[in-house]
Amino acid sequence: MEHERLVRSAHGVSQNTFHLIWVTKYRYPTFGNQSLKEVCWYAIDSACRRYGIVVHELEVMADHVHLFARLPRTMSVSEAFQLLKGFSSRCFRRACPWMGKYKALWSGFTFSRTVGSVTGGVIKQYIKETNVHGKFGKQTGHVKLNRFGREGRREARSGKTSILKLNRRKSLPSIRIFI
Repeated sequence: MEHERLVRSAHGVSQNTFHLIWVTKYRYPTFGNQSLKEVCWYAIDSACRRYGIVVHELEVMADHVHLFARLPRTMSVSEAFQLLKGFSSRCFRRACPWMGKYKALWSGFTFSRTVGSVTGGVIKQYIKETNVHGKFGKQTGHVKLNRFGREGRREARSGKTSILKLNRRKSLPSIRIFI
């Protein structure tokens, strides 16, 4: 798989793959309409191509975006969020001028997690399966974070949903998905 390759440069080797999530302002379901979802998807995809971010998986939900991508070696996660949210908002507002009456498209909330080559396929599967029904109103569930940024129990709305748990034996958290 492409995300498992290490990126080599003149002075080092790196693997900067991240699972990035950001939400709309007030969690409003802005992308409930399929055409608006496609506009947002193309805006984020063009932002990634413009800034050298390699997309492994991209899914636009009704009120948030999941992106599994490899960032350039010189780009920080906060810089990636700034560029992606800013460029996609600008493109989205150009395509949909009536959105100009709203002050902001994206909320300040972001979530990021580093992803190693071992769990890359699992992250792709999770992103694909979070919107199983293809309709934004019937998502399988949401991960709830406590004040320390760790997942608590996940409320499932479907019998075939995945459950995220942390591996508490290691000092660094890793994702396990049970189906």
